Amino acid sequence: MDSLHYEKFPDGTVKCIQDEIPFELSEGWEWVRLGNISASIQYGLGNSSEAQGTHRLLRITDIQDGKVNWDNVPFTTIENAETYLLKR
Repeated sequence: MDSLHYEKFPDGTVKCIQDEIPFELSEGWEWVRLGNISASIQYGLGNSSEAQGTHRLLRITDIQDGKVNWDNVPFTTIENAETYLLKR
């Protein structure tokens, strides 16, 4: 098999996507489209932080050195929380 990159579609067709690959990845990694690994892609929550609330408001700044310091993560109040909860 050649070293070009291909994408296989649900209908069984295959397309060369070599011109879409911006750079090579380390061994064991592969390119995928976000829609293939996520059931729902949406903009995050834009609430303000609060001292108390119904849920923690995890912000990108709360993640340092690959860890979350939950003591510093503020709260927010969310009525439709299921829309924003992370799922495995």
